[in-house]
Amino acid sequence: MSGVLGAACVAQGNASPKPLANPLIRSIVETILPRDNFAGALDLGYDQKLAARIRVDKNTASITNIALEGINSQALKLYGDTFNTLGIDLREKILNNVLEGQHQAQLRRALQQIRNLVFNWYYASGVGQDSINYLAPSRYPAYSKEVSS
Repeated sequence: MSGVLGAACVAQGNASPKPLANPLIRSIVETILPRDNFAGALDLGYDQKLAARIRVDKNTASITNIALEGINSQALKLYGDTFNTLGIDLREKILNNVLEGQHQAQLRRALQQIRNLVFNWYYASGVGQDSINYLAPSRYPAYSKEVSS
């Protein structure tokens, strides 16, 4: 494995990424879905879930590496520091610039795919559904009674 993702694993003595192996993954996931009145992506372990998926899916690893390298490059270029050391406001600005700006299409697509994974995991969870006051059929007592009768 090469690039930012591979370098973080080698620095920790790992041959392949393991959950929580990369602070950039944590900071990107946290920036995509920060904690507010409801649990955020880090609280729900989505950084670990993405890291675990990277270990078994080469496509996800490749996409994540493109995103990590591009986003970290933008942070260094604009603010002279790595993405994960910046405050949340600057991190949000970088992600928005990548998504809305004139950046490489490959970088934009990689970030969109990571963002979509995080949002899909979140809104499929009870916490995510509660955050938008959605009551899934399986959580709605009257619906369950109608179906079972």
